[in-house]
Amino acid sequence: MLFRSDEAEGAKITMPPEVESVAQSLLSPLGRELRASIDFHDHQRDRAVSQVFFSGGAARSPQIVQALQVELMVPCQTWNPTSFLNLNLPPQLVGEIESVAPQLTVAVGAGMSAF
Repeated sequence: MLFRSDEAEGAKITMPPEVESVAQSLLSPLGRELRASIDFHDHQRDRAVSQVFFSGGAARSPQIVQALQVELMVPCQTWNPTSFLNLNLPPQLVGEIESVAPQLTVAVGAGMSAF
């Protein structure tokens, strides 16, 4: 099954069943690697990771975040890097920003570095 990039982004977010099974097979090894990193951190710092935040395009998919939470055994949520900003925008644009916020991590960080 081949998707154009815009179709692939939509499929990643809406996660139709045929995409979900493929995504799950890819997320399990990623989740195991992340879990190993968390275990290493916990052991080195003698302090447990209590929450994981995701950003980027895949973080817009609740199914991906949930699948990784199952693998990581730690509460996971999508990070909104714009949550601390005062946005003086019309309501429809605020909603648009919130829907793409996980993808704005680098842009917000770059903007903050200018101050």
